[in-house]
Order: sequence, then C-alpha cells, then structure tokens
Amino acid sequence: LMVRLPLAAQQAEVIDGVAAIVNKDVITISQVRELIGARERSLRDVYSGPDLANKVKEMRLAALKDLIDRQLVIQEFKKMQEKGANIPDYVVDDRVQQIIREEFGGDRSAFVRTLQAQGYTVTRFKEIEKEKIVVQAMRQSKVNDDFVISPTQIQNFYNKNYKNSDKWLRRSDWH
Repeated sequence: LMVRLPLAAQQAEVIDGVAAIVNKDVITISQVRELIGARERSLRDVYSGPDLANKVKEMRLAALKDLIDRQLVIQEFKKMQEKGANIPDYVVDDRVQQIIREEFGGDRSAFVRTLQAQGYTVTRFKEIEKEKIVVQAMRQSKVNDDFVISPTQIQNFYNKNYKNSDKWLRRSDWH
C-alpha cells in the first residue's frame, strides 16, 4: 500500500515535541521557539533559502543550549529550595513593576496588551522573570567577586606571551 501526502503535509513543520531532556525535565520545541520567536522572524526578513535554514538552525541550537544550561541551574536551585533557599514573590513583582515603568512608561494596560500580542499571560511572564532572577542569582553566587590580578601576574603573562608570539598587536594594527 502506498500513500501519498499532499505537498503541504509533506513539508509540515513539527508543532511541538521534545527538544531535550535535562535529567527528568523536558524542554519542548515550543520553549525553544518562545525564546527566539522575534529573532527568528527578523531572520526571515533578511535571509531566504538555505541561508535562512542554516541561520534558523544555528539560532535554535544556541537557544536549546541556553535552555539546557538554564534548566541545570534551576534544578540546582530547586535542590537548594529544599534547604530553605527562596526567591520571594515581591522580588519578582518588583522586577515586573520595573519593566512596566521603564519599558511602558508606567502603563500597565499597555504592558498587558503587549504580552497578549506576544502570546503571554502575566502569570507566564512572571514565571519567566522568576527563572531569570534565579539563574542570575545562582550564577552570581558561583562567581567570586573579590578576585584580583596583581601587577606581577600581568607582567608575567605579558613577558611570557609577548616574547613567544609575534602576533601581539602592533601600533600599526590599531588603525
């Protein structure tokens, strides 16, 4: 038995599915699209054919990698929550209010209309912002703020690399 599908069905794009599994958490194709939607649309204005396909693929893979990294950080935070770590709701609410003030001139209804036009609810937007805050807080907690590079270390690096390389910038390269 041979079945032929119409051309449109043969070229149909996947609506949703599993893009990746991070431990037991699923990242969906729609999450990838949500992350890059506007940027992907702008690519379609600039590129076409194989160039467009390659650029979209690159962008989707980069977005997927970012989502995987974020999910790993969020999973780590969830482990910390079991020990009492928390991002209070007021922190997220303050961030949303800051966005409304700075990007919408304090007009909450314009903010809500924009979210709706982009297919978001206020609740979903708050979830996304909370995840951003969690990721930022977790990354900051892993960075040592008091690192110092001494003049001796700089001099040693310079001496080692300058003497061993003819590719250091010369004054003529500055122009």
